[in-house]
Amino acid sequence: MTTSKNDRIHSSVDPSANLRELHKSSAAVTQNETCLRLYKELMQPCDELADAEATLDPAQWKCAPLDELPLSSAANVLSIVNYAYNARFLNDGFDYAEVISMESLSTPSARTLVVYQSIGDRLLALGTWRVVWGDCLESFELFEMNSGYPWPHEEGSTIPKQTAEVSRLAFHPILDVGNHASIKMHKLALRMKQRAFRLLWAEGIRCMLAERVELFYLIMTPAVRRFLESCGVQSRAVDGASHKDREETKQMRIQFNNYWRPGAPRLGDARIVHRAMGVTEYSERTQQVSVGRIVDGNRPAKADEPNKPAALSSCILSASGGGRL
Repeated sequence: MTTSKNDRIHSSVDPSANLRELHKSSAAVTQNETCLRLYKELMQPCDELADAEATLDPAQWKCAPLDELPLSSAANVLSIVNYAYNARFLNDGFDYAEVISMESLSTPSARTLVVYQSIGDRLLALGTWRVVWGDCLESFELFEMNSGYPWPHEEGSTIPKQTAEVSRLAFHPILDVGNHASIKMHKLALRMKQRAFRLLWAEGIRCMLAERVELFYLIMTPAVRRFLESCGVQSRAVDGASHKDREETKQMRIQFNNYWRPGAPRLGDARIVHRAMGVTEYSERTQQVSVGRIVDGNRPAKADEPNKPAALSSCILSASGGGRL
């Protein structure tokens, strides 16, 4: 019996890799001096573990809130997020901008989740994202609904749904495979990122359900949307959301121009209409997203995708732990 490409990508058998082999295949995705410093700091533990012939094994990965992990993990998570966003999205006209601070990692209405592997006496953080719930969401600060379009959490009811958002998805640069690496290593790194994302997704859903969240928002670039599709998340456009035209948000969109408007002139005005999308249902039993169609995350971008902006997304949760369109 033959298996399809998507069956192989989403196989229940998690790949493992010698850290030395991964290290040789990884590469910094920037020449920014501050980002290169963060990259070297993040890779230093991997250097030492590679010398000890350690293995990165997704079967041993766990996901937990940051405040349940050793204090030293917080600095690593900060570096992972700030490196990932500055290296990929910062406008060349800027040196560095803090994307997340120590104070915002965990608050009474926010939880930072971390996928990690314990190797000897080390805890290696591999992926992270943050869940925030309540009325003070970044989505509401950055977006507004055009006239005649209600917010999804306000639609169809006099009582708005409990809302949250997930943001700051980032992975350790050991999983950033360079152009010099083999196709095998590129596929391996993709599968590891998919595995890490599913663990973050599962823990994020549990966290939001515990806070009685009914609907949550995401903001995604086309590249991130394609990655989520490769993990089983499908999306659809919902018209009506546009950027708030305020000086502070306009400046932020210019600063991270490669996030808000990929392919646009570097210092141009990044103001553009965004759209909302939804995701399919989540299966608690398998800790995966249950979908009718799986999409290959390695497929090339469509011709018009480089000029598409980051988009606002939404997902409705049910009490059983599922999300529906």
